[in-house]
Amino acid sequence: MSKIAVSRAIPFALGELTATIEVLQTKIEAESDVWEHKQEYKNLLLEFKDRLNTLDVKAGFKPGRETYIYQLGLSEKAFSRLMENGIRTLGDLLNLTEADYLAFKNAGRKSLAEIKERLAGFGYKLKE
Repeated sequence: MSKIAVSRAIPFALGELTATIEVLQTKIEAESDVWEHKQEYKNLLLEFKDRLNTLDVKAGFKPGRETYIYQLGLSEKAFSRLMENGIRTLGDLLNLTEADYLAFKNAGRKSLAEIKERLAGFGYKLKE
């Protein structure tokens, strides 16, 4: 796919998937039975990651503080720990210290290392 085709496809793919995921995220937050939508949400995230990889977005993607964390390409475990603890955007994540993250239930050093590595790849780091 040419760079021009990719640059035209990226906003469409991101907009379409972001809108769908935001609607689903609103459903999840509004309902007490989060587990009902968990698989649907997981499938959308996997589709989102696949489409980003297909478009080769990662090479030129520079997230801002308002970027949702599902756009960072984290593993399911790291992503789940953040979502379970109310971390939705890159700005939320950047306000955490390592100790804050490790205090989350089921959060460990391996997923912390993954998050730090991903942030460093985008030129960010956790709060000290």
